[in-house]
Amino acid sequence: MSSLNWNQRNIIALFVSTFCWGVYTMLFGAAVYALLSPKQPSHLRWRFLAVTVSLYALSTAQAVLMFWQAFVSTDLESDVDSAVLLHEHLLFDIGGTIGGVIIPIANLIADGLLTWRCYVLWYRRFIVLVVPIILLLTGTACGLAQAYFSIKLYLIRLHIPADVTEPPPNWWTLVAQSNAISVVVYVCSCVTNLLMSGLIGTPFLLLARLYAPNIASAFRIWKATQGFGKRKGAYTQVAFTVLETGVLYAICLLLTAIWSPLQQNSTSNAMVVAINVITSILQQLVGIFPTVIILLVALGKSSEQTVIFTERSDYQRDDVSSIHFAGPPATSKARRSVTREQTIELQDTDTVSNRKAEEV
Repeated sequence: MSSLNWNQRNIIALFVSTFCWGVYTMLFGAAVYALLSPKQPSHLRWRFLAVTVSLYALSTAQAVLMFWQAFVSTDLESDVDSAVLLHEHLLFDIGGTIGGVIIPIANLIADGLLTWRCYVLWYRRFIVLVVPIILLLTGTACGLAQAYFSIKLYLIRLHIPADVTEPPPNWWTLVAQSNAISVVVYVCSCVTNLLMSGLIGTPFLLLARLYAPNIASAFRIWKATQGFGKRKGAYTQVAFTVLETGVLYAICLLLTAIWSPLQQNSTSNAMVVAINVITSILQQLVGIFPTVIILLVALGKSSEQTVIFTERSDYQRDDVSSIHFAGPPATSKARRSVTREQTIELQDTDTVSNRKAEEV
């Protein structure tokens, strides 16, 4: 690892970025297909499509910029003319400056979608989103400030003479400010995603607590029907919930927030490669997880479409628990009034007996 040079480190980061972009491309195609050929029309379909295309365009631009930076900076560690080195540095910095503008915009769209999901799952209660929105706006402002510092650093290098080997004093000040604010960006985005993950997962914990009195009945039914089910269904739903919350993206943000300041004071080649790889992954994950959320919603696999409350269960929560399974849409005019959900009601034995007595 210690023998890796500039070009080899760039190739590793480029390979990781290209692989993630390839995975993202497949998810993007699936999401666009699901949105353009839905089972039923949705007023949010075109908004989802706009978000999906925007994030994919930004992530693709990041992948292209990374390839371009690696291509134009192959001589930075070789013995060539100083004017050539300065020219390659400027080309490399142009890519970094453009990428610095793309990152906060992509984060704003991605975290905004996650905030919207939380808003829907919490029955459109705006009070729940006050803190996440503040963090989202703070992170976006810091990201744009970091892009501003990158532009100033580029302008300093653009106007510096080729024979000058020492940067001006304000160079290191701007570098320190840019590094510090980058940590703030990652921390704000990480806290926002973790907070959103907790808020998205909370309704399902409340749902389990609400139906706790019916656990015994549910257990008896499970014992009677355990031979007919498949465990992979439960594991799939858990995987869907983890993907919806974006917790994996938050973990990557946390690692970047920790490693970024360590890299500034470290001469380890392994640390440089690690931060380059995690940054390359983040550039694509910022679009992958929102696209997964949109794909799950378009396919009807999102959590709130699997377990929800009904109007009937609001006044029968002591006696009835409702499990809803998404059903196919009505195919004829005569079936338009039929609900698209099938309800299985688990009732206590006493309630069923009383109803039979009333019928007699």
